Amino acid sequence: VLFVHGLNGTSAIWLPWAKRLLDHNYQSILVPLSGHQMGSDLSRTQKEDWLQNVFEAAERARRCAPGVRVLGVGYSLGGLTIIGALERYPTLHLDRVFLLAPALSPS
Repeated sequence: VLFVHGLNGTSAIWLPWAKRLLDHNYQSILVPLSGHQMGSDLSRTQKEDWLQNVFEAAERARRCAPGVRVLGVGYSLGGLTIIGALERYPTLHLDRVFLLAPALSPS
């Protein structure tokens, strides 16, 4: 399960979920979005950086566990970033996507 945090958040928000899933033998990857780490300058990052963070995490999951389903869970900006990464990278495949309060506007 790939967990992607929201704007100004960190991957730490997903630790309780990751621990709970591990109790049920599910592996998690907590995706840190560029510019959100302690001491980072968020103003120096671009949307493309975040899309690449998601893509690289998904690719790492596929390499580490071939044949295993990869799920994406995103909160707020994290949800928007997952959708953006799926649009940007045609080879990116997530078996299921769960968006929690995604930063999307109706169109």
